[in-house]
Amino acid sequence: MGINLFDVGVYGFPGHPPVFTDVLFSVIVRAAGISRDEYLLSSKLWLEPYPQMSLREQLERALFRVGTDRADLPSPWLAVHDRPTAS
Repeated sequence: MGINLFDVGVYGFPGHPPVFTDVLFSVIVRAAGISRDEYLLSSKLWLEPYPQMSLREQLERALFRVGTDRADLPSPWLAVHDRPTAS
């Protein structure tokens, strides 16, 4: 059976352009001829742009970039650089 859960998202570091792993994943899956029913998809939804960009809008954009109509495990995330640190 092998690996069948893939996590995609837009990653970035302050001062650097974002990396669209969801676009890369889409290209690889299509090139390999893997159908959507053969894998599970997890998509990160970042809390930083919320509420200016809703979680629904983030998910819809991610699904568009992946080229599918559903995520099996959407999950909200807070970037490490924005987390409070202990004193």
